[in-house]
Amino acid sequence: MSLPNVHRNQTVLPDLSLNNLSVAGSDSGSTNALRLMTEPFDRRFGTIIRVYPDVKLSGKSAYMNILKAMINLSYSEGTHAYAGETFSFPGYTNVKIRITPATSSSSDLQYRFAIWGLYRSADYLTMANGFSVIIANLYWSASGSKVLVGVIEIFPDPLPDILESKEIQSFVGTSRQAETLPNFGKLANISYVGSNETDLASPTNAGKLSVFLELQGPVLSIPEVFMMLFRALVHIASFGTAQIVHAFQVRHMDTMTELVYEDYGAPRTSPPFFVYHEAARALGYIPKFMFAQHKFEAVTFVLEIDGTPIATGYLRKFSSTSSVASQKV
Repeated sequence: MSLPNVHRNQTVLPDLSLNNLSVAGSDSGSTNALRLMTEPFDRRFGTIIRVYPDVKLSGKSAYMNILKAMINLSYSEGTHAYAGETFSFPGYTNVKIRITPATSSSSDLQYRFAIWGLYRSADYLTMANGFSVIIANLYWSASGSKVLVGVIEIFPDPLPDILESKEIQSFVGTSRQAETLPNFGKLANISYVGSNETDLASPTNAGKLSVFLELQGPVLSIPEVFMMLFRALVHIASFGTAQIVHAFQVRHMDTMTELVYEDYGAPRTSPPFFVYHEAARALGYIPKFMFAQHKFEAVTFVLEIDGTPIATGYLRKFSSTSSVASQKV
């Protein structure tokens, strides 16, 4: 499958600074500076994003596919060469994510570049006025000059019909805009148990992961939840998948949210240990649970491996005056 030739109706978002920020052009210089200081990855990485506003995406499916792709990619060593692949997970197959190297013979694309590119793509989609097809070119400036290393395409499946003599049209019979926050009801806090998701790859030595979640308020927006999860996955992916997790705190300064992981009680001295691939796998349960409950708000969750509690997590708002732990990233 190939994306349509719609260059007449695209908007190109070039890098907006010497540090290659893929920020929408409506952002002010001061906002760009803030985003520069808080971006969670190497400044030698850059993107140029093209958006096709006439071709709409399901916001829910786009977010969920980005999340699950980032989780799967985080299982591999970040600096290893990545051959690319197409992601479309069960339940969200109306959106596809295709990641490809710059050329079929190139080995310049690395797992970390794909993860960073997905984060930048999600950041753009979150800031945009609607979810639309985007194509993100990924660049790396290892020796001072930008080199194209890969491309990320996020597009609907099936693609809309295209007439050669006309501009690309929106979906036939579909006029919906990007999905917005549901009108949540007043539901009581609910505890929930999740087990291994069949649509997520996991390392062969992984045990059975169960996740217990409890919503605790205050209310969060869907973008706040997803962007915090994406930010946390960028951090998690910088470690080896089997490396033991020490308590850490990741903050998204734009949304004033944080994700915290702590040991469940004292750090374990015997298996199962709390390792980074479990920290990543657990994050996939959070939005699925919230969508199922029609309620997005702060959440506490506990991870178990083969019935043994190993970690506690929190996704929540933080105060501008609250203390920042030394592990904050």
